[in-house]
Amino acid sequence: MTSTIIIDIANHQYQVSQGSIIDVPLQKQFEEGKVVTLPNVLAVIDPENNITAGRPHLGNITVKAKVIKHHKGPKTTEIHYKAKSRYRRRVGFRQQFTRLEITQIQTKTK
Repeated sequence: MTSTIIIDIANHQYQVSQGSIIDVPLQKQFEEGKVVTLPNVLAVIDPENNITAGRPHLGNITVKAKVIKHHKGPKTTEIHYKAKSRYRRRVGFRQQFTRLEITQIQTKTK
């Protein structure tokens, strides 16, 4: 069994382990197909449920992730309506995401 890691990407926290796939808000600096390093590890939970937390980050652990693709999420719509004035407006929005696959969790030795 592998460790569970809590990482910080774009001020959002994600609980990941090796091989997991996550969708994060669009990261334009990440190119599709490349491997990126995610240095902001907040905590590590080992298989025996021992927790190691950083203040604010753990400096000796880095996470490598492969950028699978940039894509749009599902469309959300909202309707604006004002009574008695014949005002109706429908607005749609699609959030852009970057899909990452966690490939490796490295521990730096001192």
